[in-house]
Amino acid sequence: MQPDNRLEIYPTSRAIREELTRMLSQNTLLPKMTTIGEFEKKALLVPGRTFIDEDTRILLMQEASDFSNFRSLNIDREFFSFLKNSRYLFAFFEELAVEMTKIDQLRAYDTYASYDEHLTILETLLQKYTELLDRKKYVDKITLPSLYKINENYIRSFSQIELHLEGYLNRFEFQIFEKIAAITPLTIHLHTSRFNQKMTDTFADIGFALRTGYEYILDFQNRTILHEVKVPEPQTHYTIDPQQSSIEQIAFVKKKLYDFIRQGYAPDDIAVILPNASTAVLLDLFDEENNFNFAMGFPFTQTVIYRKLDALYRYFMERNHENYYRIKSLGFDKAQTDEMLKKWSSRLSFKEIMALFAELIPEEENDIYRQFATELALFKKLLPSLAHYPFHKVLHLFLNRLSKLSTDDTRGGKITVMEILETRGITKEALIVVDFNEGVLPSISRKDLFLSSTLREACGLPTPSDRENLQKYYYNRIFDQAKEVAITYLLDDQNQPSRFLEELQITQFHHTHGDLKHILLPFHKPNPHFMKADLILTYDFSKTPLSASALKTFLDCKRKYYFKHIQKYEAFEIPKDQDNERIVGILLHEALKELYQKEPAWFSEEDLMIALQKALYLRSETEPALRFLLDQWLELLKPFVQNEIKRFHEGFKVFTTEKKFTAVAEDLELMGNIDRIDIRDGSYTIIDYKSGKIPATTPRTLEKATDFQLQFYYLITQHLGSVEDAYYYSLKEGKLVDEALFDEKLDLLYTHLAALKATEHNFTMTETLQKCAFCPYQKICDRIL
Repeated sequence: MQPDNRLEIYPTSRAIREELTRMLSQNTLLPKMTTIGEFEKKALLVPGRTFIDEDTRILLMQEASDFSNFRSLNIDREFFSFLKNSRYLFAFFEELAVEMTKIDQLRAYDTYASYDEHLTILETLLQKYTELLDRKKYVDKITLPSLYKINENYIRSFSQIELHLEGYLNRFEFQIFEKIAAITPLTIHLHTSRFNQKMTDTFADIGFALRTGYEYILDFQNRTILHEVKVPEPQTHYTIDPQQSSIEQIAFVKKKLYDFIRQGYAPDDIAVILPNASTAVLLDLFDEENNFNFAMGFPFTQTVIYRKLDALYRYFMERNHENYYRIKSLGFDKAQTDEMLKKWSSRLSFKEIMALFAELIPEEENDIYRQFATELALFKKLLPSLAHYPFHKVLHLFLNRLSKLSTDDTRGGKITVMEILETRGITKEALIVVDFNEGVLPSISRKDLFLSSTLREACGLPTPSDRENLQKYYYNRIFDQAKEVAITYLLDDQNQPSRFLEELQITQFHHTHGDLKHILLPFHKPNPHFMKADLILTYDFSKTPLSASALKTFLDCKRKYYFKHIQKYEAFEIPKDQDNERIVGILLHEALKELYQKEPAWFSEEDLMIALQKALYLRSETEPALRFLLDQWLELLKPFVQNEIKRFHEGFKVFTTEKKFTAVAEDLELMGNIDRIDIRDGSYTIIDYKSGKIPATTPRTLEKATDFQLQFYYLITQHLGSVEDAYYYSLKEGKLVDEALFDEKLDLLYTHLAALKATEHNFTMTETLQKCAFCPYQKICDRIL
């Protein structure tokens, strides 16, 4: 039997694998197979040229942009900005190249000269870039169409070439296959539909009269139709079910997967299509059974290598609690990290940068490290251009590159998860499609940045409508070949279904499955709560010192007091940065304590203000953001300083600050830490600083009062002698504020203290549910609001 010397060209490697599986079940010789991308690499030659790598390409384009008019494109030449925006330039020039369109042609169709200035600048840029490629003997996608030659030896090595066309051939590819057909017999397998009319028209231009809705085999060499068969009407059964959340979409996927398996579909014949590739992360999270294999792999951002570098970068940029615990969880020692990060603001040499990367990510024997090392080796080429940037900016750029990588899924699940381009040339019996939303479908191309749709159409360039039709073609093609298609999309105030549903004429198949969250999050009937309404215990309050805050807790909610002060249950707090206003309040207390310990009375507003400013600034040296807030507060404190000087001139001076006092009342030991006590003529005044709102009690709220702070302070300072007054001191207004119902609250406090002398107490839960909203014990009490 003679070997089969045909070459068959498929759109993807997956299509080749599927065809090989089909052919292996038959007693037939296998032809050679390749993808269209691999074929073009071997079929095209550019003698004396090297294909340029992406990094060098960007550097040359930046060099080419060094002319005065370039700034009119509103693309910054600063390296980081240029790197981000250069992709639009490359996409535009590449499209012109493969569609074999010159900028002069665009200008000819630009009737109103709307784009004349920009086209002239782009033409200059392209010319300068091409000159740089020529000088350095490089070739890229932009210059390939004007420089290539057909590798005739390679083409002649095949008795026949068959192209399985799915989608669109640009003019350059069309030209390539015309030249190949002149050397070796070439046939093209093609399927026509209402969505690839542009491709049908292109074939019509060279003599092929093709009808919509047919499968063809075309003899490209002799311009004849070898095979024409009408595509049978699809028998696809559709299910379309909108969901309210991404989680529910994943539940829909799992439900339909179970349904399809029960209906008898083999796992290999089921696929999940993701218009939005980022959904793969969520789908993987709930794939506890390892049912799926992800054709697109997983984002490199999920690897430990990326997470380490990203955590260090975040910590360097903002050293808050969240970022500290992030680096700690990844095994970094804070002291060593802080020492290492001192270098990050510096401009490092090439060797220093590479040494730092080696220190951060030690070498490992695995595919992920090899992928990282390969990307780092490519990144080296850019480092000379980054010499004037500090290391943290260099790292930011490198992280951006790593974030675009993906790692292979090697777990071997039976059901393939893929993006739509991976479906070209394959068939599946059952499909599940997620995120079928407007804004996701159609996807938007960056190639449309510089030209309007009208100008594109006039020049014969693909328009946004053409690109949308191509996407519809891919979906329509894979749907029509399937027996079952289940589609879901998000439906809420911000998300609507894609118009593709209507244009594919499948909107009538909506079906609601109801709430599916239970598939991922099974409902468990809760057990009766273990905490009872009544909790009667013997407890002696006289055995433990009682503070005003502890009494407030007891009066607000006796059960909370039980958890906090009897059981000593400490609330777990996620480490986070304190609110700046709260920090300022603490700093003000500390600064005033320091000043009045040094000098109990001040007689110059200027001296006190300068001393206060200095004390606050010293406490905020490592927090630049806090300095701005302190400057605002120093302005607010001017009335306070004025009032202080006035009081000192009236004979007051500071007796003590931030001092703990204790006393016995109603056989209970009371305690408190008082901000400040002033003295004049042997009489004492209690002062409690307030940087925020001052509590107020009215006759209507008196009976429910739970805050007895000033009354506590009054009782625990009686041993001093004559305690004349007790005030709140508003730091913002510079005013002493007394409590209007001080005596009434003092009487009420005695009543509460007398009740505490009982030996048995019922530690009930509060009846005011609002108090449970931020209580750390709300889950224990089954009071989650």
